[in-house]
Amino acid sequence: MSESQVFQFPRAYFGTLVDDAGQPQTSSSGPRIIAQTPGITRTQIAECVRLAKLPPPAPAESAVEMPGALGLFRGETIDFILTKAQYNDANAPQIMYILVPLSSLRQLGGNILTFWSLGMMDMPAFTTTKNNLVPFELRAPQPPTPEEQGDSMMDLLLYCQDSFKTVEAILAALVQGWPLAIVNSPVSLEKRLKFVQGLLSLLPIPARVGITFVTHVRDPQMANAQIKFMSGPANLDHHLVYDWGNGKLLSPTPDDSYSRYIVAQLRLDPSLVVSQTAQLSRTAVWRAMHRENLGKALAWVSRRAAVDQAVQDGQPADRETVAAILREDPTLSDELRLVYVRHLLAFAIALNEPDSADVIPTVSITNNVIAQSVIDQLRAALQNQQAKVVYELLEGWLLRVPEAAALNWHSLLHGAAKFRLQELLKAGQAQPAMDFINHVHNAPSALRLREVTPDLVRQSFSAARANAKFAQLVLLTAIDVLPAGELYRVLGDPQFRQHLPAKLQATLTYLEPQPREPIPPRVLAEGAAALGPEYSTLFLVRLVEWAIYLERPQLIDSAGLEAVFKISQTNKCHQFRPLIQQIVDDLSVVETIDALEPPGARILVQLLLQIEEYDLTVAQLEFYQNVVFGPEQLAEFTRLAGEVFEQIKLPAPKLAEALSYLEGTQIRPEPRAMIYNGVLNNQQWAAKPPGQPQPTGSTQGLDYALRRLTTMIFNDYALIATIGTESALRLLGRHARSLNALDTLRVAAALVDHALHLGQGGE
Repeated sequence: MSESQVFQFPRAYFGTLVDDAGQPQTSSSGPRIIAQTPGITRTQIAECVRLAKLPPPAPAESAVEMPGALGLFRGETIDFILTKAQYNDANAPQIMYILVPLSSLRQLGGNILTFWSLGMMDMPAFTTTKNNLVPFELRAPQPPTPEEQGDSMMDLLLYCQDSFKTVEAILAALVQGWPLAIVNSPVSLEKRLKFVQGLLSLLPIPARVGITFVTHVRDPQMANAQIKFMSGPANLDHHLVYDWGNGKLLSPTPDDSYSRYIVAQLRLDPSLVVSQTAQLSRTAVWRAMHRENLGKALAWVSRRAAVDQAVQDGQPADRETVAAILREDPTLSDELRLVYVRHLLAFAIALNEPDSADVIPTVSITNNVIAQSVIDQLRAALQNQQAKVVYELLEGWLLRVPEAAALNWHSLLHGAAKFRLQELLKAGQAQPAMDFINHVHNAPSALRLREVTPDLVRQSFSAARANAKFAQLVLLTAIDVLPAGELYRVLGDPQFRQHLPAKLQATLTYLEPQPREPIPPRVLAEGAAALGPEYSTLFLVRLVEWAIYLERPQLIDSAGLEAVFKISQTNKCHQFRPLIQQIVDDLSVVETIDALEPPGARILVQLLLQIEEYDLTVAQLEFYQNVVFGPEQLAEFTRLAGEVFEQIKLPAPKLAEALSYLEGTQIRPEPRAMIYNGVLNNQQWAAKPPGQPQPTGSTQGLDYALRRLTTMIFNDYALIATIGTESALRLLGRHARSLNALDTLRVAAALVDHALHLGQGGE
């Protein structure tokens, strides 16, 4: 604050005028405003008179050290009213009201001794009403220095006869909103103001603003202030009464956590209080913004201060409170926030309470230093054989706390998983190790644990070689996550293989480096079935993969192809896409296709459709038509082509895209018509329950097939014999329901021609 800064406040005097002889003039209207600063309104004057009544001390109650009474009162439209009541130079009672804005009190920071000179001034008498008073001025007012605050606290302690208990009780009453009545006080304005300033120095700076007081009052009910110095004995309800002269509390005292905490600091050193009140000022302001009363706000402040000290000293603190402060309190400095996080995480790890630290990712996302500190702390815990709680912490955060996913802590979770399994295996805890592998294998995809599961299988291999139950779990996990080469090495290990079912062991002998003949039917399917229905499909696919790897397509039969087809319709399709392409390439030999039992040949085409290789699909169909089946087996190929599209699981837009690849190909009209008919059957001719809207895009493939099939049978009614009369009639009905008159007539004409042909003895 600049040394030249001056605060100016409007003021007004309330009383009676004096005559030329200095005697009070009599007035039928009684006391009134006799002098004021320009601009004060009647409404403001009325508010001062109503809210800041303050009679001056009687001559017997005053002294040179205290010529009058001084008070600070809250206003309604006015922030605060500073009031001086005193007998004037004409020995008549008079009051001065000063209108003080809140901002000025904030700058004073509780330094009410600034008003001592005002309280000691003489009260002038006025012979005429004045409306041009200059404002009341405070020149370069300053908040109390740390040394002045310490002196004020020691003065207060002295006035309480060195009783910390008394200081705590008086402060507790002030914090809890109890009015204070001070009786038997020294007749000294300076000491009374020092008493108040000592109390204010024990509060955070923002809480000092607005504490109201009056230095002298006869009737406590008339003084709307929190601290009242009484002119005589008092026994008041709902007040804390303190007898200054005897150093005694004359009424019960409230309990208050803030007062207990801050007086404990005072016992050690007043400078600690100065430091604490300064540090806690931001917190006090923040709690005040919650519209809490002073007691609740300072209770939180004291709790914060105690927790701050505990976490800084590495002592146990209530973890719910620590988490709440981290989550809610914006007044924590970055340095202290880091200390809080480290404290909370350390105790969560030490006490195995991962749920207590869920706030940590939320804090870390906004601070890279904290995020790195958390990583370092967790890595240290892993090295200290605390992998279980570290894994549970990270898993819980990544599943429950949205911010955790953005922190990219997945690799840390994966490392914790490996450390945890290592601990279990080293301790010989086979069943817990198996449970953990199973847990990781079936974890939600958000954890991305599939990336680390192969490492867990590798870690477990030695244990699985010595334990049949462990071997089966490792196998079931390995067939899902291990790459081909590693899976084959696992299955090729003699010690591991001896724990597998006998049928599976027999199957594996046909996948040895040296071929074994003859190959029994369904040899791969029989071996896969030994693991049970839940795993047989995937395991059969992996065995088919092994056969392809060994270049033994003769081991792959229709059962194996059906398993691959099922997998292609799941979310694993992308994983096995190269295998599917290799299977179709290796098995697309006339002799192999001829040897496949149905529906093997059809599935080869459907596999290409399922992986959306539509150009290869059409090429495969052309190969079937021209080479595998030939003209003499056109009817059989036509039926297969229709089944390919009728029994495929693809959304309508994908079917439409696949059909578009038929344009300009060598596929004959008969199989082409059956393909369109197969698509229509696949989509159930766009059948839907009455009253329900058709899903968006669901008719795209259907409409294409409808148009193409309609055109084909209109141009060649003989194709009706290929698709069947029932399908032609359904086509007619479909156009009729959609009010498509032209296509309805075209299909009807084809049906008539077909019927006439039959009537003439055609087949």
